[in-house]
Amino acid sequence: MSARTKGELLFRGYLRHSGYLFEPLLPGSNQRPDFAVTYSDSYVLFDVKDFRAKPSDFGRMGYYDAYAPIREKIILGRKKFKHLKSYICALVLFNRDRPLVDLKPMFIYGAMLGDVGISFPVDMTTGRGDVSQTATVFGERGRMIEYRGVTPVRPVNTTISAIIVVERIAVGQHRLLAAIEVEEQKLGRKFTFQESFERIKELSRGEMDLRIKPLRVCVCENPLAARPFPRELFRGPYDERYGPEDGYIPRLFGGEKLVTLENLEESAQPRDSSGIERE
Repeated sequence: MSARTKGELLFRGYLRHSGYLFEPLLPGSNQRPDFAVTYSDSYVLFDVKDFRAKPSDFGRMGYYDAYAPIREKIILGRKKFKHLKSYICALVLFNRDRPLVDLKPMFIYGAMLGDVGISFPVDMTTGRGDVSQTATVFGERGRMIEYRGVTPVRPVNTTISAIIVVERIAVGQHRLLAAIEVEEQKLGRKFTFQESFERIKELSRGEMDLRIKPLRVCVCENPLAARPFPRELFRGPYDERYGPEDGYIPRLFGGEKLVTLENLEESAQPRDSSGIERE
């Protein structure tokens, strides 16, 4: 079966480049996940969903639910994996061109576990809150949890072991912007538009070539999954992984080239005389 969508093509390219053995279908079955990757003595199954722009996405005004598009894909993934519960299954997302769809881990987990909010204790006598104890919390409407009213009752969609974002990371652009930031610090001011244009033309070659956009994945483990997604999979140089650990959902893994890029960007951030980063 040939890949039908841009997301499927990119994920297939990622699998091939990373050296994973895969089948376009689940061998010996009439079920149709998009990819079956050989793992141990079985398979890990993947269903790829693309986000495509629609006319209604443009000219939008007012309230927008950032979690709704992701939750729609979770519902479709649940249907695809309904009869495949004996396998590890993962939903793969790719945003081709749909505006207002943010696939950062915070929004993935908000779609899974409930709307993301902020919590901190408040003194009911004085009305003052202690923001030093701020914590991120999940509210209602998570697609991995069944609710009775606003009360969470039990996990659902536990067949989906992880939601994985496949994308290209603009490495050359990140390096170029960090280099310009360093030059501006040495100059003591921001470049003018014309200066920025000229420096981009001069610098955008070699490791700062704007065409350097390697494929990578970001794995968001489902903490309520019946079958955990294997942590030894998808550990490429630009890959990321988030998952449950000691009651929190931290970043569990960052590829060595991703961490190097992050350190480069951090070192380029302007700081005041106290060493604190400036906005």
